[in-house]
Amino acid sequence: MRKRGFIHAAVFAVLATGVVVSPAAARQPTPAPAEAPRTVTLITGDKVTVTRKDGSWDAKIQPAARLGPVRFIKSVSARGVTVIPSVAEPLIRAGTLDRKLFDVTGLIDLGYDDDHTPDIPLLVESTSARTLGRITRELPSVELSAVATPKNRGDEIAPRRNDGLDTSITLPSPQERSRSPAGRCCPAGAAERGNTA
Repeated sequence: MRKRGFIHAAVFAVLATGVVVSPAAARQPTPAPAEAPRTVTLITGDKVTVTRKDGSWDAKIQPAARLGPVRFIKSVSARGVTVIPSVAEPLIRAGTLDRKLFDVTGLIDLGYDDDHTPDIPLLVESTSARTLGRITRELPSVELSAVATPKNRGDEIAPRRNDGLDTSITLPSPQERSRSPAGRCCPAGAAERGNTA
């Protein structure tokens, strides 16, 4: 009788207060903490800081010092972040600059964020490759140079590539980097062509 009376009292208390606390409600999932922000300096000198949270990305742009205004095309999705400054658009369309140089999250995945490297590794098809940075390897058989471009010179580089020279600047893939000494880049397909450079 005592046990039945206790149950009746508990039911009465719930009905009187109108509050029911279920075990599931008491164990609300805690939101996943946001990842640490990562910053990438683009070849144009602009800095992009991204933070992954809630299944997407937050992206903040710090424009490089320039004489005139520049607009940015920012694409943010669950897959990643791409930021293209207007000064780079015509160079991408002309095939001078590789679009992957502006894939911010892709650059982070390759280890090219500012915490991991002060340089941007490039594959350059141009007789003026030396003006872009330190040449780490010459590849005359495919007319390419592997260049390490300091990020603190980025704002000097991309705008002047529209100088009428026959120039192509691309980003090496991880496979291309692994084929060369000290993890430096070498050209796409070089190994298949014998890599005689």
